[in-house]
Amino acid sequence: MTDTLGSFMKQILDERGMSGNMLAQASGVSESTVRSLLKQGEDDSAPGPHPLVLRAVCDVLGLDHVRIFQMAGYIPDDYHPTHLSPDAEYVGLCYDALEPAQQVMIKGMLTSLDKTNAFPFNGDQMGDVIKRVGELRQIHPMFRARKFTAADEVGRVTGKALRPDPSEWFLNSSHRRLVQLFEDDPAVEVTRKRVFEVSEHPSARAILNMLLPRKEIPSALEKLYWLLRPMPFYHRDVEAMTEDERAGCRALWRLLDEVAQA
Repeated sequence: MTDTLGSFMKQILDERGMSGNMLAQASGVSESTVRSLLKQGEDDSAPGPHPLVLRAVCDVLGLDHVRIFQMAGYIPDDYHPTHLSPDAEYVGLCYDALEPAQQVMIKGMLTSLDKTNAFPFNGDQMGDVIKRVGELRQIHPMFRARKFTAADEVGRVTGKALRPDPSEWFLNSSHRRLVQLFEDDPAVEVTRKRVFEVSEHPSARAILNMLLPRKEIPSALEKLYWLLRPMPFYHRDVEAMTEDERAGCRALWRLLDEVAQA
């Protein structure tokens, strides 16, 4: 069994065929932050991981948030999550008691049984996502960097403070914007439910993290909201956007929707 957070994360990356650079890009944090994370529990000089960094990494890798926060020391070790069914708890206990070779066999069986792509993507899939993001940036330079003006920052902070349910607001706003962007394309139907589903998909979240790598914005819905509003006038209506900006936003949604269906 793995004793430290750093060694555990190294093991996960090795199993997924992912590099630290891939994890950094997908989670929207710097490579130095990932390097520090991989040293946790092994190098006393490594700074402790920020909770938002842990959350982003858990989202990308599909890890149990409670377990990772326990390993980082943010949650007491004697706290036990109860979201697993009794059968799942039993299977987990049995798995931990097996020899390493037997554990590998069990994981292979689970992978072969999965027909729904429910497990987190591997290194090859992540490599494809990174390639697609590079192509999007090449064709639409607006996604090379989403800088925030002073007005953006003020609007972001005060808006979230004044809204009782920011997530709901970001969902509704992004849905309205996408409906307007595709109103002349009857082949594309954007529903509020689909916007939410896409924002929850691991590959789509990875893309949003790469395009807007700001740890103080952990919500995928909020990242989508800002990316659909090109700088410097995020409050502009769709009609006021340039054709290049509208084309870029459409391309972003098509990419997100496509990877969420894979």
